Amino acid sequence: MGIKLSQSVSSYRLLFFSPEPEAEERVCIGLLFTDGRSRTVLCDDNFPKVRCIAPKFELSLLRFFVRDMEGALRDSDEPVEIVLGRYAPHIQASTPRSLLVPVTPTLQERLLCRFVSLKCKKPAEYVDGRARFQHEVREWIESAAHPYPDTKVIANARPSDLGIRAKFGAVAFAVLAPKETLLIDGIDVGEETRPRILNSVGRIAHTFWQYGRIQSDEDKIKYRLSSAGIQVKFRRIAVVLNRLGAHNQRVDEDCEFALHQLGAEADQTIDGRVEPTDQRLAELVMGRE
Repeated sequence: MGIKLSQSVSSYRLLFFSPEPEAEERVCIGLLFTDGRSRTVLCDDNFPKVRCIAPKFELSLLRFFVRDMEGALRDSDEPVEIVLGRYAPHIQASTPRSLLVPVTPTLQERLLCRFVSLKCKKPAEYVDGRARFQHEVREWIESAAHPYPDTKVIANARPSDLGIRAKFGAVAFAVLAPKETLLIDGIDVGEETRPRILNSVGRIAHTFWQYGRIQSDEDKIKYRLSSAGIQVKFRRIAVVLNRLGAHNQRVDEDCEFALHQLGAEADQTIDGRVEPTDQRLAELVMGRE
């Protein structure tokens, strides 16, 4: 058990634990990486999220189950689904999530930090949900764009960065590609208060609305777009994450609210609760969607 980092990984699954399956409450306790030849389990032996929803649960019993599962995955030639099925319903796994970007120990550590750990070392300025969102998705976007010299990524992109003479808010990332410019923004609701969610979502939605206005010929003239080679065609991508990985009514309501509000102005939304966000963003950046 513990943290074991492999060099060549093609997909990963989230591993969930449910102390009381009938209550339909579960938390992410680890990740299962597969590359066609080996299976590697990453987890935190302290299971910090389990302590949040079931503080009286005996963690030594959970450690035993995880070690036994890890050994079975390593030694068995049976399909992953069959091995994992023996540990249901208390231990469950997500569907496989393909990794379309180069896998590095840093990326694996970041996935562990995002889905499993409660406390990760991050710069002090990442104090709100939108800033955490930027911190978490930056590597996915930049790694996907790196092989393409004609694609440029701008963080905290303002209208002036895109050749637009207007004064409205910045987006988390602008991806300048030959055919279109992706405007990517979103929020991590997992550790956020309701007032901050309302403020962040409203600000992002308003910025997307402003960019939507300049898609018409009339507004292109009004905002006097420059001819600096930047694509006028924008695609607005809204992403909603839940870093804690907990499924409860409050978090689900906040996610649904953010998706509803942002979806009204975005061209496309990504629900991080049910979609492999890293894969979806990589596909968008590489022009596969």
